[in-house]
Amino acid sequence: MFRSFAHTVRNTSQNLSLQEVPAPAGWTALLLRQALPVEDEADRELYLEAVAAVLGRLPVPQLVPAEEVLLLFERLRPAVEVPVFQNEARRWMPEFGMGVWLHGEAPATWTADEFLDAEPGTLRPVIDRVIRVARTPEAQRGAWDALLGSGALLRTLSADARFLPGATAVLKPTIADRSLTGFPFYLPLLRAGELDRARPVYDEPLEEYLPGVYAYLRESVEDGGMLLLIHQPPDAFWKKFGTASITGVTVRRRTLPAS
Repeated sequence: MFRSFAHTVRNTSQNLSLQEVPAPAGWTALLLRQALPVEDEADRELYLEAVAAVLGRLPVPQLVPAEEVLLLFERLRPAVEVPVFQNEARRWMPEFGMGVWLHGEAPATWTADEFLDAEPGTLRPVIDRVIRVARTPEAQRGAWDALLGSGALLRTLSADARFLPGATAVLKPTIADRSLTGFPFYLPLLRAGELDRARPVYDEPLEEYLPGVYAYLRESVEDGGMLLLIHQPPDAFWKKFGTASITGVTVRRRTLPAS
């Protein structure tokens, strides 16, 4: 499935870094380092090639028929990606849902004190709107190609179609603020820098929030690159993926301290 989104990979002397980062047990996490959004067109071309090369080498199981491509709406820049989204809306058939940061508190609107005491421009965002692209190869490929490098893309590969319904069933009941419970789906949002940290509210095993998911990819402005979270223990993952550098990408496996 990932290979169907392939981008032409050229030989290049410039390498990005693909580095393993800490992850919960049973998962492997990688960060393809690239400042996001990618401003320079030459840098974006290198980034597209690096992403294609990495995805082309991922050990994807045979039975993973369900794929999602989603956009973090607040990350779309008004003068850059929003016009693209508006022009493609009929083809992408967007559906709006809500993202939930698993390492944060349950989403809630501002309290009266929070609103009154805040300095101008310091109020926290209430929600992160997420756009689900229609589940057709044409729409998903179009959104991926058009917006890769924007810092707004999220993509999953699953064994079946239960991911979003299952995630919604787990996440929605945690939201006490009724004004935020009317979205058709709720999507778990993750940062590479927090994967191995305790989750104060969403403390179930990661599989509960990512049911059936084999691979979770998110362009993470916060982490400075694309997060790749693979539902496979590191030893098994690296045995198939290998540690040799990929065209345009230097691969770095995490070194664990001696016990």
